[in-house]
Amino acid sequence: YMPWKSLGRLLGYGSFTPEFRRKAVTVLGARPKMGKTVTMCSIAHAIAKQERTCLFFSAEMPVDEVFAHMLAAESGIDTWRINKKQFTDEQRWEVVTSAEGIAALPLYFDDTKSISLAELMAKVRWFVDNVGPIDFIGLDYIQFMSDVDDDPRKALSRIMKALAAIATNYNCHVFVLSQLKRAVDDRQNKRGGAADLSDSD
Repeated sequence: YMPWKSLGRLLGYGSFTPEFRRKAVTVLGARPKMGKTVTMCSIAHAIAKQERTCLFFSAEMPVDEVFAHMLAAESGIDTWRINKKQFTDEQRWEVVTSAEGIAALPLYFDDTKSISLAELMAKVRWFVDNVGPIDFIGLDYIQFMSDVDDDPRKALSRIMKALAAIATNYNCHVFVLSQLKRAVDDRQNKRGGAADLSDSD
């Protein structure tokens, strides 16, 4: 896990303090198997613990796996032990206590596969109308959205504009994960840019 404070320094701005940036979109891109989803779990968990309402769209990882990662971070017990339910009595108590704590957080999940932009916007609107204001929206990850199947470059541009509108209209922070295309691995400087989000493979 990468603590949000460290990730904030990595991205060039501070941690999610009470002054965290609303009406903003952050994109974190990386190649596969680099820990993007686990990082998102850590961020959403940390923000929810500040009593901020988080809506986590996990198109890649089922909710039970997301919860297991958060439970491991909160309890300090390895994820494989949680998945296999292999605990000592002391660890079992820690897991139960941590699970109750996470369940009490203002943290909401949606693991719809291949969600469309229209579905995402409708769900955000429904949530605000029926549950309450949102402080943070996490999207893991953008290439899993069904809209990208049409014309990836144009679709990604359209999606990013829509996410910026969501951040502005609902006064929240939108944090998006994205794969970077394979060409990044072939460059000496492997730091990705906006162009590397398109046509990801």
